[in-house]
Amino acid sequence: MIKRILSTVGLWSFVILALFTLGEQAGLWILALLALASQEELYRLLGKIGFHSLHKLGLLCGLLIVAGSYYFPDFHFLPLSVAICSCGALTRLKGGRALHSLMATLFGVLFVPYLLQFLVQIIHLGNNEISGIFLAIWVVVAVKFTDVGALLVGMKFGKHKLAPKASPAKTWEGAVGGVTTAVIVSTLYTVIFDFGLPEGFIWWKAGLAAIPLGIMGIVSDLIESVIKRQAKVKDSGDFIPGIGGAFDLVDSILLGAPVGYMLVHLILFNQ
Repeated sequence: MIKRILSTVGLWSFVILALFTLGEQAGLWILALLALASQEELYRLLGKIGFHSLHKLGLLCGLLIVAGSYYFPDFHFLPLSVAICSCGALTRLKGGRALHSLMATLFGVLFVPYLLQFLVQIIHLGNNEISGIFLAIWVVVAVKFTDVGALLVGMKFGKHKLAPKASPAKTWEGAVGGVTTAVIVSTLYTVIFDFGLPEGFIWWKAGLAAIPLGIMGIVSDLIESVIKRQAKVKDSGDFIPGIGGAFDLVDSILLGAPVGYMLVHLILFNQ
């Protein structure tokens, strides 16, 4: 447990430090690398289940989506990716695997890079580079501290299983503790860093918004658990001590990022 918490805090601290020292583009390419590594691990898991993707083509589309959302924010790369993957699936017609390959490839594109690129979209919502970075970090902080709170509270007080067939270790007590932790930390984050956040993004709104963010983080984590259980593996990879792979690191952010984007948009532009 301690190793997992230290790895999570250390890795995300590195990402945040890179953002503030090297700027938006450093954060973009760290996010792109995490997305590609996570997508590759997802394709490997899907292959164990029996869905063999066009993984190189999928990774190319994933990179286009993440990087394109930053450099060309007005261009939608998802339809282009669907077209590219659909053409690629035609190469699997002979073996009768075209549909399976297309489904697996598009799922990887949609579930990892497309969802993660909403962190880039959040940066665009800021009224300057610094405020955009602070907003994106707020989403990551709220979601990841849900993980930490759920782990600690669940280990101490967890009795009632949340989803025993998906993840036997998760409990309702842990989920409540995780969301509560997200609310507290999110509120503190907003108070401490109010100088860097856009006007109108105040502490009580950030605290309330952390509730759906935390819930989506838990759901996203459970989806990854289902995939790993189907693939009969414990972790998506083994290069991060206490965590596993890149997919294990970003799993809770996947659904948190688009929900975070909607919440930030709602708070800033519907006052």
